[in-house]
Amino acid sequence: MSARWLDRLAGWFSIVLLGVLAAVSYYLAELAQRSDGPRAGARPSDRPDYFVEHFVVTRLNPAGVPVARLSAERLEHFPADDSVRYRLPVLVSLDPDKPRVELRAERGESDAGGRLTKLSGAVVLTRAADGDRAELRVETDYAEILSEPGIARTDRRVVVTQ
Repeated sequence: MSARWLDRLAGWFSIVLLGVLAAVSYYLAELAQRSDGPRAGARPSDRPDYFVEHFVVTRLNPAGVPVARLSAERLEHFPADDSVRYRLPVLVSLDPDKPRVELRAERGESDAGGRLTKLSGAVVLTRAADGDRAELRVETDYAEILSEPGIARTDRRVVVTQ
């Protein structure tokens, strides 16, 4: 074989290889673009997309004074409905104008905006003594916390100790 024929063969081989690489790249790009969005009929994931261990979040009022603190041993965020689950949550009211209120539970779950938090498993609410009012302790196995009006409610059996 002549050197000229080998040069032509190498040139054509390079062009064919470049064409195959371009076709494969185009195919993979189209495949990735189709799979970006949610698939029809696919169920949203019930697995958390992130978690945080031993976290503390403090809410401030417009003046920058702490008014509430939420802590938990573990937080898990679920992207399907933007909800959050807690293990051993503790909510504490830090408003200096009101008696300190602490709320503990074994488990908790908040909706997407954090407006409703459901606590379960050995829920204990403790209000500190204030002036002429003695300490108050409320025990139940389930409670709902409405964050905006600052209300805790339950439809389960409650033990109140004062």
